[in-house]
Amino acid sequence: PRYAVSVTGVLRTTPVMFEMQVRHGDAQWVVRRRYQQVLAVHNSLVVGLGRGALRSGLPRPPPKASFRYILGGQTDSQFLEERALQIERYLRALLEFIPCIEQCEALYKFLCYVNMPRWDIQFRYGQLAGGGAPPVATAAIAKLPRVEKPPAKPPVDAEVPLCVICQDEMDATTADIRKLPCGHEFHFKCISGWLQQRNTCCICQDAA
Repeated sequence: PRYAVSVTGVLRTTPVMFEMQVRHGDAQWVVRRRYQQVLAVHNSLVVGLGRGALRSGLPRPPPKASFRYILGGQTDSQFLEERALQIERYLRALLEFIPCIEQCEALYKFLCYVNMPRWDIQFRYGQLAGGGAPPVATAAIAKLPRVEKPPAKPPVDAEVPLCVICQDEMDATTADIRKLPCGHEFHFKCISGWLQQRNTCCICQDAA
């Protein structure tokens, strides 16, 4: 059986999440994804297809901005409704283009990995219950070592790591990336918010 997907709701969280129902035969499940994750799948496919003839059939992703976005911002109700429809149309077209998603790792993970990231479970539930190490001072957070830009431009097909907090790419050439003593790296703005809650790495739980 083929996969089918529909966008069933919008969560006005920070960042905004789109709730999607995925169906495969008699099985169905719900995943929550960001717009940036939709773009990440598309960009992965663009790199994978290269300049071959197949790339011309790849559907276009939803635009990053629109007139409604400019007027009302990313939480505008009409903008989010339009974006949800655009994402659904894009994913349906993508499933027509790639019917066997098991052959495409990026698309398979996007549609089939339903578990929330570990940091999200901790932040939403564990931290509300209290306990754990105390918050980190703002001055100490600001002193976290910055990840330096690579001396040479990486290959086009090089995999860019994701920040586990926001699920966006961590490109040291364009973003402020910081490293904790345990070695795990995050966007500075993301890890700042986390460390103001608890003095631990949200991946390995080592002291920050």
